[in-house]
Amino acid sequence: MFVKLEDFFSAKECREWISWAEQRQPDRITAIGEHMTRQHYTVESPQLEQAVEEIVQRIVQRPIWWNGAGQLFEDPPGWIIEEHRDTSPNMCVNFQVYLTGGVPTLGTVARINGAQVLAEYAPGSGYVLVDPHKISHGMIKPVPPGHVRWSYYASWRFTEQAEEIW
Repeated sequence: MFVKLEDFFSAKECREWISWAEQRQPDRITAIGEHMTRQHYTVESPQLEQAVEEIVQRIVQRPIWWNGAGQLFEDPPGWIIEEHRDTSPNMCVNFQVYLTGGVPTLGTVARINGAQVLAEYAPGSGYVLVDPHKISHGMIKPVPPGHVRWSYYASWRFTEQAEEIW
């Protein structure tokens, strides 16, 4: 199931989250290849977590457990997440909301019954993806020069105990 979201954050909230991250050092860096990295900023906000989980619970309608605090992702020019299926059994529900916009095709595409469905890349918009190990999803194009793709991401599992495979 791929559910598109709109207006989860206001434009002001999007700017505030980016400003918050820019004042910190990243908690983690993910590399793709030799020269491409994504910065991760851990967000520990009970108020935000409650708002996100309420939306996800309404969609999923079954017990879920967080896979850890949500993250702000800072994706630099050239960054792309190719179409894929998640492989960890812990990745049962993904939630991503974009904080920046301007290039609609930088959103996430899911392949549903052979058709591509795009969660448009606009501030406050995003998606909830249930069973990401069954549904192919990713970006169509890399982040263009002069642009940074910011988003908030969180995930859940359907089991109380996490599997060791991440």
